[in-house]
Amino acid sequence: MKHPFWIINSSLFFLLLFVLGFVYFFRSPLPEREHIELAQTSKPVTTEKLLINITKIYEQDLFDTYKKEEPVAEASQLIEPLPEPPQPQTVSIPEQPEPQFLEPINVTLKGIMTVGSDSGKNRAIIEDNKTNQEAMYRVGDSIEDARLIRIFNNKIILLRTNGQQEVLYLREQDAKNDPAYAAIDKWDEVIKKTTDNDYLIDIKQFTHRIHNLGQIVDILSLTTAYEKGVSIGCRIGMLDEKSFGPQIGLQKGDIILSINNIPANNTENRLAIYQNIMSLANNDVITVTMLRNEAQQIMRYTLQTEADTLENILTPQKHSEEELQEKNVSKLQKKYSFAPTMKEIRTQEKERMLNKGKEHTSSSTRAKK
Repeated sequence: MKHPFWIINSSLFFLLLFVLGFVYFFRSPLPEREHIELAQTSKPVTTEKLLINITKIYEQDLFDTYKKEEPVAEASQLIEPLPEPPQPQTVSIPEQPEPQFLEPINVTLKGIMTVGSDSGKNRAIIEDNKTNQEAMYRVGDSIEDARLIRIFNNKIILLRTNGQQEVLYLREQDAKNDPAYAAIDKWDEVIKKTTDNDYLIDIKQFTHRIHNLGQIVDILSLTTAYEKGVSIGCRIGMLDEKSFGPQIGLQKGDIILSINNIPANNTENRLAIYQNIMSLANNDVITVTMLRNEAQQIMRYTLQTEADTLENILTPQKHSEEELQEKNVSKLQKKYSFAPTMKEIRTQEKERMLNKGKEHTSSSTRAKK
């Protein structure tokens, strides 16, 4: 028995022979090649060119992406001309506004209670002059538009809303003894001008207001003056018109060269000047040589005092223990009269309650009768 694949292969082979025979016998013949000659009357073929302006296509872009190219400027046109220098202008200095001060608070300091060194426990008794009501305040409390910031044993300091500070004193004498108040107080009674360069000074009242040398340095704003790197004296700085500086003929920028022929160019000489002034007596003269606007001037100050020397005024006098105790008691009585203690306030309240009770009982007995 023959295999089936042999039959398939044989049939395919005969089919291939049949196809090849059919292609060979029925193929079409190829045409022969002929030579073609061009006639003389024939014209050359010309192609027409379409005149289309492509730039219009770019310029009339529907998507608006075309940007017209700007002509390139020459190198000489790219250089900008030099700007003209600015003209000088006059600078107008603005005027400083005058400070606006508020009216003082209409209150009265009635008393102060201090507790040791802790200022946070101090209390101040303040009376409202409008309502005549007293209240107790501590640091940080508000009084109308002000805030209490400090409580001392004889005064308090209030800070207003505009930054203005007000000081309330317990007694009038405390205000007069305050160095800040004494520095701007009227000096007509202390210093008297005789000539342009001669003055009379009541040294007793002067030392009552000016307590030490440091206060003088602070009021006159004294600094060391130099010339070519070498100290030549003391320069006077800013002066308050109400201080004693202008009253004794001093001006801002004056340079004190010497006092009583002692140069004021170093610390040793300044200490010698202080000791020399402390040893002066009544009717002695302090001669001050100073430089003003590069011109030398001499100022003379004659001392007038009942004591023999300034040292006797500034040195505290010795007193007996009994006198000191009496002075302390009188001082305490003055303080207590203005600043009663809590114990005294309570006793006063009890007395008032008892008095009111007695008046009530007396009125009731009268009614029964």
